[in-house]
Amino acid sequence: MSTRGLFVFQHDCGLGKVQAHQLFERIEVNKEVDVPLSFYDYDVAVDEAAKPTSVTLITEVPGVQL
Repeated sequence: MSTRGLFVFQHDCGLGKVQAHQLFERIEVNKEVDVPLSFYDYDVAVDEAAKPTSVTLITEVPGVQL
């Protein structure tokens, strides 16, 4: 196993205003094929429309455009 992406939620205050599970629920990973053989057989999507305005999402996923 290896890391394939990093999702960092930056709040506009030190203590944060949104619970972590509410933010991570906005990240969806779906299989593109029946039997995935690589990371690229998955679709990684982020629901930016539902993200609170007080939180900035910083992503680093090589080869995946979000």
